[in-house]
Amino acid sequence: MAKNKSFDITGGLFNARTGAEQPAKKPAAVSPVSSVPAVSAAPVSTQGRKGCKLQRINMAFNPDIHDYIRMESSRRGQSITQFVNAVLEDYMKGPSGYIR
Repeated sequence: MAKNKSFDITGGLFNARTGAEQPAKKPAAVSPVSSVPAVSAAPVSTQGRKGCKLQRINMAFNPDIHDYIRMESSRRGQSITQFVNAVLEDYMKGPSGYIR
């Protein structure tokens, strides 16, 4: 496919700019948050190129804890992520989950 294409200077790869480029957009102003954000209970799909881009954490578990998380999430019909998020949401709602 590329045998008929020229990628050198004469091939037009490095032409001067035409001025039709759009200027970079300035980021929107962000207001400070004074409280813990509300957690959505609805499941969110994070897979795919156009999916929701949620923050991720790579965590290491002891084998016993990992087996428990895997089996309990399977028993409840949830993914491991959904199960861990549900456990953390329940913890956040309790008195010991309050962040000062």
